[in-house]
Amino acid sequence: MAKPVKLNLIVDKSCNRVIFAESDEHFVDILLSFLTLPLGSIIRLTKQSMGSMNKLLESVETLNSVCFNTEACRSMLLCPLNSVSNLISSLAMNYDNINNLFPFYYTCSSSSCSYPRVSFYANAHCSCGGQMNKKLVFVPANAPSSIAYSSVFCNSAFKFSISDDVHVSQSSVEFSIGQLSKLDIKQRNSLESVSVDVTAGNILELLKQLLVSNTPFTDVFLGVHNQKADKVVQVIQQPLLAPSASTGKISMKLYVNKEEDTVLIAEADNDFVDLMFGFLTYPMGAVISKLGGQSGIRCMDNLYNSIEALKTAKCFRNNELIGKLLNPKLPSYFKAKNQLINLDEETQIQSYFICSFAHCQNSSKVGNNPFTCVHYFNVGTAKQQCSRQLNLTDPKCGSNVEHRGGYMKFSRYMITDDLFIRQPSSFIVITDILREAAGKGIHARNVEIGEQEVCRICLNLYSCIDPCPDS
Repeated sequence: MAKPVKLNLIVDKSCNRVIFAESDEHFVDILLSFLTLPLGSIIRLTKQSMGSMNKLLESVETLNSVCFNTEACRSMLLCPLNSVSNLISSLAMNYDNINNLFPFYYTCSSSSCSYPRVSFYANAHCSCGGQMNKKLVFVPANAPSSIAYSSVFCNSAFKFSISDDVHVSQSSVEFSIGQLSKLDIKQRNSLESVSVDVTAGNILELLKQLLVSNTPFTDVFLGVHNQKADKVVQVIQQPLLAPSASTGKISMKLYVNKEEDTVLIAEADNDFVDLMFGFLTYPMGAVISKLGGQSGIRCMDNLYNSIEALKTAKCFRNNELIGKLLNPKLPSYFKAKNQLINLDEETQIQSYFICSFAHCQNSSKVGNNPFTCVHYFNVGTAKQQCSRQLNLTDPKCGSNVEHRGGYMKFSRYMITDDLFIRQPSSFIVITDILREAAGKGIHARNVEIGEQEVCRICLNLYSCIDPCPDS
């Protein structure tokens, strides 16, 4: 059962807006967890349009299954795992049912299979040639009843203040006075304190408003949408990254409208498609980190950039948790071969264990420690140490295809300027591309993209600005 989450809003009655909110560690834990969410999960949870990110998601949904190394690859992109799902499951309120407390695992459905493999996703290929479709329920060492809703990221001794544009701070006189001064509030009698019981619906709506508004607390809890808010997604033109050791490049061909010098369509191999689809699996905090704390989404950037001040004030439980927020990692096996942006990957748990007795009803349960099983079958029970060890496998690796470390099979793909990806089609070229060119001429250009160009694409994914490389 979820722990009640309360929020105290300081409201300016004269203009019906939230000046700031006060909370304990539980609400701030939930806010900070937004930084660990993969971009694809944010779209799924909020049903919010995020520019070309939605085109990438639509591409994954509509591409033919033969394009993917395994059918599990599509599932990995549509429902990416959170690398800190164990922490997210301990939040006072679980707003993401995909990353729940007891995730499913899958092993080979063939009764004759002797390969000790387990996968996070169904339909991965087993080394025996079968499909990993037998569902296993993960059972942790501690029973659910023993789990207490203690703090996840923040120290429980602290109280926190959050501005309407999501600057998070340790509660202090300085912060309160600063917010009043910043908003030029001189009439103290116009202020009131409003207590709110936060629901899971509020959390999801707040996540959505963080993407599209500069006043998400006012929007969600007062039902007021500020029409005068500044542009939320801001395109940042300065260099995105300092020079790094990354020298990788991916080649592609652009077909450009000669007169307008705009990209009509691009052609690229699977390496580029792997790179683009990989954005769906990137944690929001990792994206902001790679963009130097300036992703262009103001409230998300404010939340991320609050971490250093909270760290200085010793508001976090430990430094390891700070690292999981400042630089969230990809889950095991989510890193593609030619990723170009250097994101770290979580070290996999080496082994899982299930009961080795074929007729035991507990054979559908898996844990990460050896165990003594009490067998349940028709003739009674028997207690026996009989754990079978399973090793985590890469769902992207097919049994009958060359594994290239990515989601897509080797092929050529067409990419529109808003990043909708499809298989090559002469009909589309004739009906759409030539019509769009309208006799203005088409020029082909071979280009190479590296880390800087990929970051610029990432920066523009959320906006309506064409995110393809500058021709």
